[in-house]
Amino acid sequence: MINIFILLRLLKSVISILSRNEKIRLMVFGALSIFNTFLELLSIAFIINLLFIIGGETTDETFFSSFYDILMIGESPILISSILMISTILIKSTFQVYFNYNQEKISHDIQKRLSIKLFMNFLYSKYEDYTKQNSSLLLRVLTRDSVAISNSLINPFISIINEILLIVFVTFFIFYYNFILGMSVYLISLILIIAFSLYFNNKVKRLGEIFVVSDTSRIKNINESFKSFDFIKLHFKENIFIDLYSDYTDRLTKSGFKNIFFLKLPKIIYEFFIFLFLFILIIILFYINKTDMLISFLSVLAVSIYKIIPSLNKISNSFQAIQFFSAPFYDIIKFLDIDTDKVSPINNLKFNSIDYNNVTFGYGEKVIFSNINLKIENGDFIGINGPSGSGKSTLIKILCGLLVPNNISLMLDRKPFETKNLKNLFSYAPQDPAILDENIYKNIAFQFDENKIDKNKIDGILKKVDLKLGFDNLTKEKLGENGIKISGGQKQRVLIARAIYHEKKILILDESTSNLDPKTEIKILELLKSLNKEITIIFISHKSNSLKYCNKIYEISEGKILNKK
Repeated sequence: MINIFILLRLLKSVISILSRNEKIRLMVFGALSIFNTFLELLSIAFIINLLFIIGGETTDETFFSSFYDILMIGESPILISSILMISTILIKSTFQVYFNYNQEKISHDIQKRLSIKLFMNFLYSKYEDYTKQNSSLLLRVLTRDSVAISNSLINPFISIINEILLIVFVTFFIFYYNFILGMSVYLISLILIIAFSLYFNNKVKRLGEIFVVSDTSRIKNINESFKSFDFIKLHFKENIFIDLYSDYTDRLTKSGFKNIFFLKLPKIIYEFFIFLFLFILIIILFYINKTDMLISFLSVLAVSIYKIIPSLNKISNSFQAIQFFSAPFYDIIKFLDIDTDKVSPINNLKFNSIDYNNVTFGYGEKVIFSNINLKIENGDFIGINGPSGSGKSTLIKILCGLLVPNNISLMLDRKPFETKNLKNLFSYAPQDPAILDENIYKNIAFQFDENKIDKNKIDGILKKVDLKLGFDNLTKEKLGENGIKISGGQKQRVLIARAIYHEKKILILDESTSNLDPKTEIKILELLKSLNKEITIIFISHKSNSLKYCNKIYEISEGKILNKK
């Protein structure tokens, strides 16, 4: 059975992620829903009223007696009744179009806002929090789950409310006409909903969990195949990834089609049991010699059931959609609540010296650095040396403000300075640089709108860093995914050009020349030395002979920093 407490908790979570304006819009929509339900009921009333007239029923004891008196005025009560019925249905249908449009519009607006909010939270998330996230999970939440939230959660909750209102109103109407009939319809509807809840909802929830796990695993498999493509080709590992992909896809599609099957099944069963109930009532009325009641009785029941069956099916499908999507929804909640570190840029920030004092950093109980000190002066060419795993990459991420130390006394020109503002001074070039699958101008400016790019400035920088790509048209030809069309030395020059273009004062290169041949490495180091008057450079390398251009060398060993030069 649907756990009402779980459902209410989920509904509370849904409401919590809505903005104030969205909550107001949904309240207005709720009022419209009541009016829509009233029109549905009114259309039923006029349909049944017409059936009464056709059947010759004139008793004042019916629910429609007032309508009946009015409609009997004139020579053609059937015609008048038909016109009223058609007019009511036309009004109802017109309003239904307006109602459905607004429902989809509200859902779309909520979906759009949440999707953008999720992506913003991801990009503004703290660096340390980002490194803890599963990239496949992030990709699934940002692309698929954020889009599905309306159809899988918002709309189902709205649908449940709408259809419950309709069933309540229709059942009340039947109660008014015939208490026993109303009670029968109410009970059978309740029994069917509970029965389906007992049997299907746990199954659907489990299917949703399988779908989420399989989807995430499949995305992970795809990502890993992209990253390992060279190795896969050289070592004949294609089948390993294909088999995994096939397995995850099989689980994904099975859970998907089973869910669709369960969505279609209730309607069939609802129709069977309700029409079985209808048949039994006909037999009972016939045998107790109440054939005079058959037309009015069955007309009320048939039209009501005509409305109740779709409503029951929508409620059942909505519950199933909610159950199926509950697992990924809580992943969305987690990402909506993530801590962010949005920092406003400081233009034209300059410095003479930066002092990092008493820096302590660790992950959990593991301490990497304890009370270390380091100084950067404008115009420095600093080398950081140390064996693999000594913490060089961690240190530079602390220096540029990506990682926030557990303790630090930071001074800019001998004045206290906030760690978060270090980003305004630094440009960071990792060993595996981020190269966009765009032209050289967009790559250097890191901007997708060419109208916002200073191409003359970039042309000057290209000459300065000796970046010759050999492309016929730098403005159109793309560098390929991860810069596959350019060499390692050219990639490093792109990163250096970025730092110059964005007028960053300090450029950090993390093992940037380790994968280059000695000749290319020397060229890059000589280029850096020539630019040292404009940019302060921090060069990280595990190779001591690569640091000969540095005026300062810090060596990292066992969480300590030693000044070697």
